[in-house]
Amino acid sequence: MLQKMSEEDLLKTSMHPRLQQPMNIIDLMHFVAEHDLHHLHTIQSIIGNMENL
Repeated sequence: MLQKMSEEDLLKTSMHPRLQQPMNIIDLMHFVAEHDLHHLHTIQSIIGNMENL
């Protein structure tokens, strides 16, 4: 989907409601990927702690 976007679309920004930061689509995708990675690390930590019980 991102590959089909025009350069103009990729540069459009919108305000993130919680962070109060302007973000373009690339910023948003990076933010989402980091957020997902945080959850994956948390899950791995929980699983690791369960194995030590």
